[in-house]
Amino acid sequence: MLERFLYDRRPLFSEFSFSTLFMWNQPPGYRWQLFRDRLLIYSENLRALLLTPGDATGMDDLLALSNALIAQGRSGDMLFVPTQVVNENPELQQWFECQVDRANADYIYLTESLAELKGRRLQKKRNLIHQFLNLYPDYRVSPLSTSHFTECFRLAEKWCRGHTCQRMGYEHEFSALKRAFVHFSDLPLEGLLLEAGGQVAGFSIFSPLNDRTYIAHFEKADSHVKGSAQMINRETAKFLKPRAQYINREQDLGLPGLRKAKLSYCPDMILESFRLTRRPQT
Repeated sequence: MLERFLYDRRPLFSEFSFSTLFMWNQPPGYRWQLFRDRLLIYSENLRALLLTPGDATGMDDLLALSNALIAQGRSGDMLFVPTQVVNENPELQQWFECQVDRANADYIYLTESLAELKGRRLQKKRNLIHQFLNLYPDYRVSPLSTSHFTECFRLAEKWCRGHTCQRMGYEHEFSALKRAFVHFSDLPLEGLLLEAGGQVAGFSIFSPLNDRTYIAHFEKADSHVKGSAQMINRETAKFLKPRAQYINREQDLGLPGLRKAKLSYCPDMILESFRLTRRPQT
């Protein structure tokens, strides 16, 4: 039911995919309810409402949502409020502190751009792919299946060690990846496996967000296999090109290295939203 409700409203933010919500649902997790024919999703961890796509985006509607949450003993704050909603309702400032939530901005790319890597700005990506092809002419790309999960998880752990996991806090991501593997066939997930030299060199996991966009939930590559990260990115885009105009590669979470990596692929759009923090009322 949640999946149909979200998909039919053509969401743009990767957060509004049932697969995303399920994989990242860490205790105390998400709570949901229907309110005035609208799906409400509340994050107990973030103590905020995730403003799902819908028609109720006027000042009165937003204030009613916030008041209803406060009446339940929850925060009246909101996340993923579209920029257009804030611009069209300047009176929100009276009730909420409105801040651009840059860390949760989604990076959206033209699938064709990621598949073809044309232009000077993507020259370095093409060079790394050429190096990979020269080193591993017998590489293989195949659909991800349950038989690959153990090797993929080992690769993810290896990637994590090379990216200072403890310092940057990837434990939450590992929990989400485990849930993806355990429930791979229950969710609308697909993936690709990249093999080079007889070893797993990378993998990706993705799912549909709307009728024009897929989400790349996970994309890992062996940092010791030169060009593998660029290859799995390109092969995923080539695979999705017949189905999707866009690929949403999720957020950078405010991590400088992740932001640099996502910007290096020249996104077609950085989809920002606002966090609304309820002001104390006297």
